[in-house]
Amino acid sequence: MRAAAAAALSLAGLALAAAPVAHAQLFKCIQDGRTVYQQEKCPDTARQSTVRPPDAVVEKPLAPKAAAERAEQQATSEIDGIVEVIAGYSVCVEKVSGFGARHRDVYDGWKTRNAAAFSRFGSDPAAARKLEQGLRAERAKTFADDAEGRAARASACGRVVATIQPPRQ
Repeated sequence: MRAAAAAALSLAGLALAAAPVAHAQLFKCIQDGRTVYQQEKCPDTARQSTVRPPDAVVEKPLAPKAAAERAEQQATSEIDGIVEVIAGYSVCVEKVSGFGARHRDVYDGWKTRNAAAFSRFGSDPAAARKLEQGLRAERAKTFADDAEGRAARASACGRVVATIQPPRQ
């Protein structure tokens, strides 16, 4: 039953993707417990209902000022993300024995995958200041020297490792 539902959803997605944008008619046909989406009318032996995909949304181009503000926000967000990872990784290397050795290749791979962002990071005059602030903030986080504190530190460092992992394919 799940396979049939997955196949119907896949077929529906294909039908929606293939349907012309201009108010194309889409038919939902139910016959013998199977649901099929198609552009043609259903056979007489099937129960039929009509479905119309949503109208295409056309995004208006931004005014130059708004476009510049959006670009600046994206650049700031990108730099903040890089700072967060570098600071978190650096402090985990400092505080967790063997962390750097275990995760160096993954970290280097993350830097390689994000080379363009690192280039922008290097050319941003505020980036070094943000990184120093991020490092101070990470180093200021205290974790007790007991099992609970070590577990909390391991969790924080685990989030860093999850962030730098290559995407699954």
